[in-house]
Amino acid sequence: MSYVMPILIVFAAGAVPALIFILLLKIRLQWLIPLLLLILAILGAVFAVPLLYGMGFFGLGPSCLTVPVAASALIVLVGARVLFFRSIGEDKSRRRWYLIGLVFIPLLQVAPLLEQFLLVGTCDAWNRHRGNAIVRALEAYKQDHLVYPADLEALAPTYIPELPTAGCFSPFHWFGGSDAYQGFHALSSLWLDGQFKLHDCSTAQVKVLIVPSLLIDLIQRYNLKTGEWSRTSLLDGMCTSMR
Repeated sequence: MSYVMPILIVFAAGAVPALIFILLLKIRLQWLIPLLLLILAILGAVFAVPLLYGMGFFGLGPSCLTVPVAASALIVLVGARVLFFRSIGEDKSRRRWYLIGLVFIPLLQVAPLLEQFLLVGTCDAWNRHRGNAIVRALEAYKQDHLVYPADLEALAPTYIPELPTAGCFSPFHWFGGSDAYQGFHALSSLWLDGQFKLHDCSTAQVKVLIVPSLLIDLIQRYNLKTGEWSRTSLLDGMCTSMR
């Protein structure tokens, strides 16, 4: 019984916009349909960031619910075509609007999940680009001193004018007082400022340049030994599978 209400909420989240669309089409208020699609687009953009930061820890979390929400909308739209749209006949205008709604309503409802992947991919690529400037400075330092520095602060201003910050908005400080982070004190400095740091993986005898991924349960790291960027889970640690 405890699962009934969440299932109904998920179904309603997809079905209600689809039913409104069907109603507008049936009573010939097609001119309001662009407004409905705009509202769905705005809601998708608004919910993308909270789903990414507030509810996606250790996985996609509730953002995965966008798929069944979109599926429920698609069921309603297809069902309406079968049950209610015989009256349309050869009304080409309403047929076109129906096809538009059939495509865009489910697509806009799954948009937060798509936006999450887009944000993470774009911001991680931006951080890798900025991190490469630090890598070049680290290699120049090693060429002069035969070893890498103990920390990144030793690079500026001789080898790099100033240390670049993470390329994307990084609200890691939002979680400073969160109970969800109390078990990660060893990594707290990394997660609370979200900036580049140098870490020594002594067991693998390699240093790595690290920065949190925009998806906050992941770490981006650059292996100074192999010259490769990779991502690993917070649970696995910064030195997992290093060689």
